[in-house]
Amino acid sequence: MRRDARCTLASRMRFFAIGQEAEGFIAIGQIATGVIAIGQMATGVIAIGQVARGVVAVGMLAFGMVSVGMLSGGVIYAVGMIGAGGRRGFGFVLPLVPIPRATPQLPELTTLDAISASRREGWLRAKLQLGASGMPELVHEGRVLPVTLAAKLLGAATSHAQIGSEVVARVAPTKNGLRVNELKVLPLGGMLLVGRALQVAALFALAYAYWSFVLVDLGDMLIGTARAFMTGQVQ
Repeated sequence: MRRDARCTLASRMRFFAIGQEAEGFIAIGQIATGVIAIGQMATGVIAIGQVARGVVAVGMLAFGMVSVGMLSGGVIYAVGMIGAGGRRGFGFVLPLVPIPRATPQLPELTTLDAISASRREGWLRAKLQLGASGMPELVHEGRVLPVTLAAKLLGAATSHAQIGSEVVARVAPTKNGLRVNELKVLPLGGMLLVGRALQVAALFALAYAYWSFVLVDLGDMLIGTARAFMTGQVQ
């Protein structure tokens, strides 16, 4: 909003404005600007419209601190069919505030020799990979383990083998050899850090866009509104 527009708003402030280009404390129009704005293009503390920008924005295209829309961008919180926000609500919304996850508690690890000697099950750290036959294999200390995976594990194990996931495996001796009855996938520490860094970078980009395209104009409007109330120029 330009400086001359701010001065006009401050000197001729309407409490309730209706029109094609409506400016007031409560504004309703095709292009509406106000503390509460409702219109095709709405800018306000509370903005409702096809294109809405403000603190709380509701519209087909919504951009605010809190936003609700088909295409939604919210610095703090967003709800929408597609969007991004600090925290996500309903819809396909990309969360941009990293949330620390609890560190998984790993079972006590043992060795393959200990399992074979004691004939008792134990946990081994290993890496999943696809073998020559296309079936998942467990690699422990540089060699493929001579184990059989339980049938219920094959689907997930194959998926993780394609990306080389690190796991801990519960290995139990049986009369037919060693059998894996449970797998726990270990988090990818490096990839997790990269993902969080990208989230933070995207959050800063969203905040900068909000400052540039929403907060500057919104702040000018609020200053003009405050001046109009203080000077008694509200109609």
